[in-house]
Parts: sequence; C-alpha cells; structure tokens
Amino acid sequence: GVGAYLLIGWQRAPAAVFGSGRPTTSALGLFQVLPLTPYAAAVHAPTCHQPRHPTGLWVELPRLNIVLPVHPGDGSDRIPFCQALLYPGTVAPGQPGNSYLYAHGVAGMFGPLLLAQAGDEVVVTDYDLGTVQTLHVSRVVGRVRYNDVSWLRASSARPLLTLQTCVDYSVKGDRWIVLAA
Repeated sequence: GVGAYLLIGWQRAPAAVFGSGRPTTSALGLFQVLPLTPYAAAVHAPTCHQPRHPTGLWVELPRLNIVLPVHPGDGSDRIPFCQALLYPGTVAPGQPGNSYLYAHGVAGMFGPLLLAQAGDEVVVTDYDLGTVQTLHVSRVVGRVRYNDVSWLRASSARPLLTLQTCVDYSVKGDRWIVLAA
C-alpha cells in the first residue's frame, strides 16, 4: 500500500514525495531514505550547512552545491547524515593514491553526484592545515552494482578521489561512482 502510494505520488509530483531530502518514517514506523532522482537532486535545497568556522577536512563540489566534512568511515552501512566518510584503507584526500569517499544519496549530501559532469571542480580543504587542493571530475562512471569493489581498489600515482553514493535505500542497491583527479 505505502509503496504503491509513493510510486504513484512520485510519478505525479516528485517534490511532494521526496520532501526535503531528509529521512522519513514510513506508515509502519520504519526509518527510510527515499531514492534520489536527477530531478530531486537538482531541485531540492541542501539540508547540510557549512559551519561559520569549519575545522578539519572538507570536500566541496561548488556547481553541485555539495559541501561536506570528511570523517573516517568504518566501511559499514552506518553512514551519518551531513558527512562524507573516508573508506578505511584508502589514502586521505589530496594525497597520492585513491581516496574513496562515500555519503548518502540525498540532496545536501552526495545525491547531486547524479548530475556530475566531466570537468566539474572538486575542492578538498584542510582547515586545520590551511591547505586547499582543486581536482576536477575526470570521469562519471555512473551506476554500478553494490558489490563492485573495483573502484575501491583503484590505484593512482597522483591524487584520485573516488566519490560514491547510493541510488536507492537498499543496502544491496546500486551505487553511483564519480572520479576526480
């Protein structure tokens, strides 16, 4: 019932179903995050805001209005909102090698990656060290299976930033990959 309602509602008025891009509670009281479409990624305002005096490491894609702090991740499906996580075992962003960042696929987080284009600017800022590095989207890989770890294992002699988000709310749902060098 609820699924059919959401599907019908989404086809008629995506903004009404998607809401603010924040997690919702289903009629059964279950926590869920609705999937992000390119429409929702483009239309909905971000829900995460940069603090007045940021600290630590941040990733920004200005054209897509993505600005998120980067924190160490544990590789699990426990992903906090308003943060990008660095996959364990990958290098820190801006260092030679592959830095694998992942975040929720909703507006204000990595959802707008669905609209990324080759050449988009990606800025990595370390506010503690006062360093700024600018990369550019080199490839929009697009949709990949959830268990395709080849992008996680990518190597590079130069800094490579692999950005990953989900395209639906299933743990075993497909992922969206964007590369920046």
